[in-house]
Amino acid sequence: MNCNSCDFDYLNNIVDYRIADLFNGMGSLFYGIDDKVLISNDQDQELADFFEKISEIDLPIGTKAYDFVCCPPDVIAYYLKDSNNTKKLEYNCSEINGTGFGGMRNLPKNQLESILDTYKNAAREITDECKKKSEHPLIIVENSGRESAERINGKYPISVNSKLIWEKLFIVDKFAQQICSSGNPCYIDSFDNIAACYFEDIDLVKSVFYKKKDAYNKEIKNAYTKAIMSMTQHKNKPMVLLGYSRDIMECCKINNGQEYLFGRRINGFVNDRAAFNLSKKENKTLDYKKTHVMNITFEEGANKLSAFLAREEFHSSTDAKSLPDLAKKRGFIYDACGLDKIYHFKKNEGGLSFGSNISYNDLDVADYRMRYFRGVTEDDGINGVMRTLTDFKNLGINPLYKPSGTGQGKGIIGYNPGELEANFKHRFYENLDKIKKEFGKGAGYPFLVMPVLNLAKTDLNEVYDMRFVIYKKINISGRSTIHTIPLIIKKTPKIKKEEYEENNGFFLTNITHSVLKTGRPSTDFTIPLCREDSLKKIGITKDQIKSMCLYFSVFQSWLLKTKYFRV
Repeated sequence: MNCNSCDFDYLNNIVDYRIADLFNGMGSLFYGIDDKVLISNDQDQELADFFEKISEIDLPIGTKAYDFVCCPPDVIAYYLKDSNNTKKLEYNCSEINGTGFGGMRNLPKNQLESILDTYKNAAREITDECKKKSEHPLIIVENSGRESAERINGKYPISVNSKLIWEKLFIVDKFAQQICSSGNPCYIDSFDNIAACYFEDIDLVKSVFYKKKDAYNKEIKNAYTKAIMSMTQHKNKPMVLLGYSRDIMECCKINNGQEYLFGRRINGFVNDRAAFNLSKKENKTLDYKKTHVMNITFEEGANKLSAFLAREEFHSSTDAKSLPDLAKKRGFIYDACGLDKIYHFKKNEGGLSFGSNISYNDLDVADYRMRYFRGVTEDDGINGVMRTLTDFKNLGINPLYKPSGTGQGKGIIGYNPGELEANFKHRFYENLDKIKKEFGKGAGYPFLVMPVLNLAKTDLNEVYDMRFVIYKKINISGRSTIHTIPLIIKKTPKIKKEEYEENNGFFLTNITHSVLKTGRPSTDFTIPLCREDSLKKIGITKDQIKSMCLYFSVFQSWLLKTKYFRV
C-alpha cells in the first residue's frame, strides 16, 4: 500500500472516518495531502454569505440536476497608464475552468456544503434515470495530474501523484452514499485498480510491437476486448471511480454521443477538461442531451476561446444589459471594472488605430486594445498563428497564446519583443508537441490569443489574480439558484526586476507552479478573498466585488438557458 499512514491518521482525526477509509483503499493515487482548510478557516463566513445572497439568480427552468455544479473563473488584474502616467486598475476573466479544480477546501464551510449537496442531488437524479432503464450507475471523478509522467508496466511512481486529488474523496463519498441501496452497496475503487491489467497489457504491447503497426493495433484491440470482459464482473453494481484525467481519457470511448468505459456506459462524469479533451481525442461530439457531464458547459470550462466568445455574445444580451438595474434594486451601483468588456479582434480587421479620427484619448485606446482577443483554430494552423502575431504587432500589442485543454498554466506561450519570427515559430511547434505529449491529442488548438498585460502586483511585488467560484445551491424547499463568491487571491513569489525583464512581464499565478518552483507550501501563495482586509490589500471595493459576483451568476444563467437549453 502506497499511502502514508500519517495522512490516514490526519484524515481520520481531522475529517472523518469515511474519507480516511476511502483514502486508505486507493493508496496508489496519492502522494501526501495538501489541505487548504487553514485558508477556509480564514474566510469571513458572514461576508461569503452576503456575497452569496447579493449574487443570487434563479437556475433556468428545465436545467437538470447534473447540468451545473460549479466553476471557478480566474480574474486577472492589470494596470493601464494615461498620458499623465497615472495607473488605473482594470480586470478581465482569463478562463472559466470547471469541476476539476483543485482547492475545494479553500471554500468557506457553507459554500462547500452547498456544492457537495449539489453533487449528491445530481447523483440522485442519475440514479432515478438509471432505474428506469434497469441500469446501475457508473460515475467517474477525475483529477489533474500525471500529465508528464512515464508509466512503466502499468504503474506510475508515487511521486508523480497530486497532493490535491484527495479532495475529490468528498465528492466520491457523496456519490457513493446516494447511488447505493441496502441490497446493493456501491463499489468504490481507484481507476488504477480497474485499469491495472489493461495498462500492463498495453505498456507491454508498446514496448514489443512499437515498430510493427498492424501487430501493434491488433494487440491494442485485443487488450481492450480483454478489459471489456473484465468490466462485466461489475455490471450489476453501482460504481464510483476516482482517477486521473490522463488515464481515464486513455480508456474511454464515445459512442452515439455518450461516454463509455470498457464497454460500460458512464452515467456521471466529473471534470470539464477531461470531457472536452476526450471529445477532441475521439473526434466525436458529446451530446449534452444524452451525456451526464457534471457541467453541461464543459466546453466553456476547458476551451478558453469558447469562453471568450460566449462572454462576448452575452455582453450584448438583454440579461447583461439588465445588470445595472439589477444591482440598483439590490442596493449598489454596478461597476465590474471592465470585466464585462472584451472585443473580438477578427481576422481581416485592422483594429482600432491610434491614427484613426476618433474622440478616444490615449487611455481609452489602450483600454480598448488590451481587451482584444482572437482564436487560432487547428484549421488556421501555424499560418493563423503567424498572421495573428503580425496583426497584433502592427497595433503595438505583444500577443500571448493560451491553449485549450491544459491546466496549471502549461502551454501558454508569448512572443518576445524583437525575437525573430522564425524563432517564435520554432518555439511554438515545440510547445505544441509538449502540450500533446502531456495532455493528449485533444489539447492545444484552439488557442486563445490576448495581449500580454501589465499585471498588477501586491506591495511586496508579487503578481496576483483573483479566483471566484460560481455554484448552484439547493434550498430546503428544493429551489435551485446560482451564486458567486470571491474565493482566493493567487500570487506568485516576489518578482525581481531581472525576472520581470526576462519574462517580458508575463508570470503564471498558478499555485502548483509556485510550489514546484520554490518548494514552499501552497498557503504562501494563497490569500482568502472573502475578507475585508484582503479586498483592501489589492485595492478593490466591496461594490466592485458585488458587481463581479452578479456578473458571473447572470452569465452562467444566460449560458445555460441560451446555449444549453433543454427542449
